[in-house]
Amino acid sequence: MLADAISNFAPSIISFQEVRYSKWEGMPTKDNNDIHQRKRRGSLLWDTSRSQVTHLFEAFKEKGLSYNFVFQPAMMYTHSMPNYEIEGLAVFSLYPIVSSSYRRLTRDLHDRGDEHQRICLKVELNIGTSSSPLHIFIYVVHMSLSVSAQIRNMQEIVEYMDEEQKGSLQLLMGDFNCLPSDPSIQYLLGLHPSLPPPSPPFLDAWLSRPSSSSSSSSSSSPTPCSMVCVEEECKYQTEGCEEEEGGYTFNARDDIPSKRIDFIFYRGQIDLIDFEIFGKTQHQTSK
Repeated sequence: MLADAISNFAPSIISFQEVRYSKWEGMPTKDNNDIHQRKRRGSLLWDTSRSQVTHLFEAFKEKGLSYNFVFQPAMMYTHSMPNYEIEGLAVFSLYPIVSSSYRRLTRDLHDRGDEHQRICLKVELNIGTSSSPLHIFIYVVHMSLSVSAQIRNMQEIVEYMDEEQKGSLQLLMGDFNCLPSDPSIQYLLGLHPSLPPPSPPFLDAWLSRPSSSSSSSSSSSPTPCSMVCVEEECKYQTEGCEEEEGGYTFNARDDIPSKRIDFIFYRGQIDLIDFEIFGKTQHQTSK
């Protein structure tokens, strides 16, 4: 179903979070008659793999999409040994992959919301040609559930991204597990009252899309809500402001998603042409 939905758009770049390597319910085994039947039919056996990356790669390939990809494990679950599980991040690209690396983000083992190991995956792509290369850097994250860990890790991510030459084309995307009003997002946008803003600043692709009221210079545009911090306590200020509607992606299993916790941020000389959400949405038509 996921491959069907994505292949209808044939995106050039895809980021995935919570990509698993694990045994799954109903998974065929070497002794399973289903495998022998499929061998006799000459069917592909990729769906016997424990790797979701393999599933996705082969499913896209069957639909005529030959992606390059990078998968980076972040954490291993050993609770069901010997059937361990690995969770990580992945980037699929129709463009050539020039390089990839990752940064392990810090954890607070005393914070129950920060139990999982988090990473930031960086993938360098050449979206130009071999004779006239144009490199863009894709950063993918799946953030902690802890607010304090989010703001700490976000500063680590920005520091990681700052290692590239200023002016580099950079996209930061993924599941941030927080709302636009939360401290880590406010910091990324340069709106945190006590932390120095990233330089150069980041733009929120959803708010910067041409159809967004926030991207208009009109004086009638709503005043965005922001955060107010007193000493170390931060609260969301909602009086006299309006929250940008739409862009909701969570919870996609519900009939009507009601939260925006998945983001795309960018900086560098990037012109945003459009932004579409497809699937189950409240304010956008399924596309």
